[in-house]
Parts: sequence; structure tokens; C-alpha cells
Amino acid sequence: MKLSDQYSLIEFRGNHLLVRKGKGQGSVSLDKGLQVNGSFAFLWRRFKGVDFSGKDIVDALVSEYEISEEEASSAATDIIGLWRSYGMIVE
Repeated sequence: MKLSDQYSLIEFRGNHLLVRKGKGQGSVSLDKGLQVNGSFAFLWRRFKGVDFSGKDIVDALVSEYEISEEEASSAATDIIGLWRSYGMIVE
């Protein structure tokens, strides 16, 4: 699977906002913004523009946050579900 290129991650004053690209060149649509936490931002940056699997997300979470594979697997399932619900994954 791959993340959609229709979204951009913006960081402003320590906050992360994922926004859908607007129709004009260089514009973003703030009505579709989603404030995200640091873990979400880490994963988005890590997997943006590359093919990945659920196992890749698990491995990244275990490596970055030193959590168990079981915790990482549960979190990976949740994040993939969220990404799918917002149309952020291209398969």
C-alpha cells in the first residue's frame, strides 16, 4: 500500500496538521485538516512516497518507541484503519 499524495503534513508551533491539497497550485484545503500527534507525524513522514505493509509500520513503531510487537501491531491496525477511513491509502 502507499499513502496518497493528496495530503500534506504541516508543522506549526509544535502542532502537526494533515491537510488535503487544494485545487490551485501550491494551495491546501483547511476544511479537510486533521490535527495529528507526533506518532502519526512520524509514521506519515516515514512512509510517505514509499510502498509499505502493516509489518513495516509495526517494525517502525517498535524501533522508534521501543514498545512490544503486540502493542505496535494493535497501533498499526488502528492507524491503517484511520488512513483508510480518510482515503489516505492508495492500494
